[in-house]
Amino acid sequence: MNFEYFVAKRLFVAKKKNNRHTRPILSIAILAIALSVTVMLLSFIIVKGFKHEISNKIIGFGSHIIISSYTDNQSYESEPIIIADDVYNTISNVPEIKQTNVFATKAGIIKTKEEILGVVLKGVSSDFDWSFFKNNLIKGSIFEINDSIKSNNILISEEVSRQLSLDVGDDLIMYFIKESSRVRRFHVKGIYNTSFSDFDKLFIMGDIRHVQNLNQWNDNQVGGLEITLNDFNKLNKIN
Repeated sequence: MNFEYFVAKRLFVAKKKNNRHTRPILSIAILAIALSVTVMLLSFIIVKGFKHEISNKIIGFGSHIIISSYTDNQSYESEPIIIADDVYNTISNVPEIKQTNVFATKAGIIKTKEEILGVVLKGVSSDFDWSFFKNNLIKGSIFEINDSIKSNNILISEEVSRQLSLDVGDDLIMYFIKESSRVRRFHVKGIYNTSFSDFDKLFIMGDIRHVQNLNQWNDNQVGGLEITLNDFNKLNKIN
């Protein structure tokens, strides 16, 4: 017989007059263990849920896999690559891949009458999936990007909106500085809030053709290709 079980049984089945001191102690011990296990389970569930939520936000701003130029550049400036149509179609048609889209990023400065703020313009194309930003949109609307007309619409975060006193429908001036200063005017179409301040205070979403034009790239040059999978557990295999 299991020793622990034998001792526990002897303590609990003993006559009432013989265990009037030990029984309350045992009850308290059982309650304490039950509470400890409950707290441990809750902690595990909360941490797992928090990890899942953070992962979803990071993937929402990026993707599971990013194909880009190999560089030691630590800035937010994209290096151009060419994703040929046959390569794009081959990747897109892999059954395990849910979504592919091109992108490019460029650092800039938003200037208003009272404030200035450094941000990163993430340019996307008509193949971009706006689901993540739709779910986190608090004001305004998502805008469409087509392949014929360059859009001046952008999405900004609530954090950027608050710091620069900008609202839906406002226009803003953004400065891009490299060899020389270049200026672009954008129109705030929507405001999002993901509660992930590291990204919210940094990224604004716009048309990739602004980045291509600013960098003097050709239409087939992009900053990279983002790939989202149907099943994250297959990341290593697909990668």
